[in-house]
Amino acid sequence: MPEKQSSNVTASNKIQSYKVKALLSDANRYLVPMYQRNYAWGEGEINQLIQDVLDYQQSKPDQTYYIGTLVVFERKDGSFEVIDGQQRFTTLTLLVFALKRLAEKHPSIDMNWYHEPNLNFESRQKSTDTFASLIQGVALEHLKTDDYNLDVINGYALLEKSLLALGDKLEKFCNYLFEKVEIARVSVPKDTDLNHYFEVMNNRGEQLEKHEVVKARLMSVLNDIEDQGEQEKHKLLLSKVWDATANMERYVQYGFRPEERHKVFSKDDWGQFTPSNYTELAACIDKAATKKSEQSQDVSLTLNDILAKPPRSSSSTDISLTSERFNSVINFSNFLLHVLRVLTENDIALDDKRLLEQFNDYLNENSSDKVTAVKDFVFALLKCKYLFDQYIIKREFSDGKDKWSLKKLHFYNKDSQSYINTFNDNEDLDSEDGFEGSNRQILMLLSALHVSMPTLVYKHWLNGALFHLFSMDEITPRKYLKKLEHLARQFVYGRFLCKFPSDYYSMIFQDESYFAFDSNNQQVVEKLRYGVIENNLVFNYLDYLLWCDGIKNKKDDVITQFEFTFRSSVEHFYPQHPLDGHRVLAAADLHCFGNLCLISHSKNSKLSNLQPTAKRDHFKAAIADKSLDTLKLYEMIKLMNTANEWTETQITTHEQAMLTILVNDSKKELNDE
Repeated sequence: MPEKQSSNVTASNKIQSYKVKALLSDANRYLVPMYQRNYAWGEGEINQLIQDVLDYQQSKPDQTYYIGTLVVFERKDGSFEVIDGQQRFTTLTLLVFALKRLAEKHPSIDMNWYHEPNLNFESRQKSTDTFASLIQGVALEHLKTDDYNLDVINGYALLEKSLLALGDKLEKFCNYLFEKVEIARVSVPKDTDLNHYFEVMNNRGEQLEKHEVVKARLMSVLNDIEDQGEQEKHKLLLSKVWDATANMERYVQYGFRPEERHKVFSKDDWGQFTPSNYTELAACIDKAATKKSEQSQDVSLTLNDILAKPPRSSSSTDISLTSERFNSVINFSNFLLHVLRVLTENDIALDDKRLLEQFNDYLNENSSDKVTAVKDFVFALLKCKYLFDQYIIKREFSDGKDKWSLKKLHFYNKDSQSYINTFNDNEDLDSEDGFEGSNRQILMLLSALHVSMPTLVYKHWLNGALFHLFSMDEITPRKYLKKLEHLARQFVYGRFLCKFPSDYYSMIFQDESYFAFDSNNQQVVEKLRYGVIENNLVFNYLDYLLWCDGIKNKKDDVITQFEFTFRSSVEHFYPQHPLDGHRVLAAADLHCFGNLCLISHSKNSKLSNLQPTAKRDHFKAAIADKSLDTLKLYEMIKLMNTANEWTETQITTHEQAMLTILVNDSKKELNDE
């Protein structure tokens, strides 16, 4: 909150902190104006919001958690026009809608205080009608028409799913959310020119980010080095590594000058990491570290210097070689926490809101030798970014195509460097964009993990992958794939499909084992039923297994050319609410795994009440185009085509076939090499 207010704005009447419960039950009327964009939060933002609150509730239950700001303008009629924060406000409103319904089955959750929304929409009748229907308890299947805002409905459905997944944690979560989570309402002055306000908002300079504060904190530690020459050298190295790694879309090699790339990433190769520790890294670029340059004049800046002085671009980067064709699966602030966790093997919270706290803890734990702690982190940061670039998928935009890629940078000569498959050796005869080989198999598993856990925070699959890569003496496709498959099995069988779930940290860093999937244990199989499935990885990993089996035959292009996409809607193949008087299945058959598949939200909205035959006809074009959403659905369609119907018999047959695949896979053991 700002310490100073303008002369016509007092802190007492213009900035107020509200508990979530108080804001949502506030008698004031809030209005989303027409100039604001439509509601746009999806699974990533919603899951992150829930996880943020849950994390603070579990780690700091007695402390207040500030969820952000709500900027408003008071109109002449006394209503508040929402200028900034409408996505969060809308999500919180949808969340209480969901809790009102859940409270009917969970009497321990008190929602009697909430009666109607205080958030309205200006000239958006669809959104207004959607809110009214949701608060009245109208079933979602009746709202998936063009008369309602489908993005709002999707947001509600995702929130309901996230809340149900909390299980017995739900009551404590609600208590913390309503009593400890606060939001700051900031009112702009009544005489504010809103057009000018938005112009200022859109053109303001970027504020200092948390990762820049961390950099300044690490720099300050190096002031403890008494020898000024040595101090300057290590500050330069920290700055060089930091700037090289901070751009997550650019391969780290391009953060160094060509002669440095030959030393650090192997001469005439650029695809290897040669130093094994900080001392060797410093030796690799010692010549550059002792050379005075414009960059060396900046590295000793204090935090106050950085705040007062706008950042300058580094002159050491060869701009002609900088590539912006890749899109990273994570941002730099969160990546720093992954590096810290891999380095220390401590249970670091993978949430960048706690970035400063985690680094302060790291330095305090190494108070006897903070300089060494900083050097260790610098080395780990560069190594992890190299590993990330080489061995973690990215979204690649090239030649008019948008696809997953797993590529490394390769040096041919001073005039020719390019990206090639990371694993493209003799055992892989696949072309650069082929559908076979270990490079493709690793890419498929990584993309299955990512689309199942897409949020920037708590990306445990990435943490596990980096940890295994960081620990390997030699990275081969076979070793890496086995590690990734073991990690996926730990998540699926050791967390999502077991009676006593393990935590991610224990699975990754302590290699906590898992039991084979028991399809005869009804308690375990129950975790595959609609509304109970904890994570979509159970669908995506099954699709990965179906793909692995399919590529062995190499006969079905629908399978071999399958790619993972962001699908978040669990679809009943036989509908919950069939149209045209078709019979309703018993819940035991309707909601079982054999009748479920994962598709995109847009398709779920269009198809949800149609009969299986109509759904099959809809997907004929996708099958012909080799672009079906899910291989599990493909198996269901093939079975229906054989039987000419989709009844309880086919549902049971399909479920048993899928369970058998999971059972057999869960019994495979990782072959440590």
